[in-house]
Amino acid sequence: MLHIKIDKLYHQDLILAENIELQVNQADKIVVQGSTGCGKSSLLKTLNLFNFNFQGEIAFHHKNISDYQPCQLRSNIIYLMQEPYLSAGIVSDSIQEPFNLKHKSHLTISQSDIIALFDVFHLPQALLTKNVKQLSGGEKQRISIIQAFLMQPQILLLDEPSSALDKDTSQDIALWFMQQKQLTVIAISHDHIWQNIFPRSWSFINQTVIAEQAGNYDSI
Repeated sequence: MLHIKIDKLYHQDLILAENIELQVNQADKIVVQGSTGCGKSSLLKTLNLFNFNFQGEIAFHHKNISDYQPCQLRSNIIYLMQEPYLSAGIVSDSIQEPFNLKHKSHLTISQSDIIALFDVFHLPQALLTKNVKQLSGGEKQRISIIQAFLMQPQILLLDEPSSALDKDTSQDIALWFMQQKQLTVIAISHDHIWQNIFPRSWSFINQTVIAEQAGNYDSI
């Protein structure tokens, strides 16, 4: 699905990591670990060309990602920042906004779809009528993940998705992702809950990335 071969990954002129070779298959659930500043976010941003500062090649379905139209690539590989963006206005309208775009106009979502996901993500239905400005950081995180999921990407890239969540909510969301059999998720997380649930890990060690088996989902 996604083959990553990066000779050098940079931040400006600084080499963050070298000799990275990783394979991502459909439905993989991968947690990315490493110290602050080691290149985790830069790597994820590279996977859908929000970051061009690298040497190497990344292939998505056997085609170089640079050969895709950016909107096509980024609708199939969605990256969510730690502090995600939601458009201003009422929450329900903000959730619906991306579906007005040409490349997502074929998708339809219902209010019942949104409410069902709000239940999974421990969000009260009353938030749908609130202004985005009234949301907490954790509420914005969860609503952005819901919005991205409804856009039906093949790969979801998450940067510290549980940083503003309590333990129970964090675990329920990680377990819910494990139940999404068609969705590939790659998540940067220092959260031991996600590290224990997701079955694969990428660890930044000595300026490279080591792929390993990680969590123990069956025991959760």
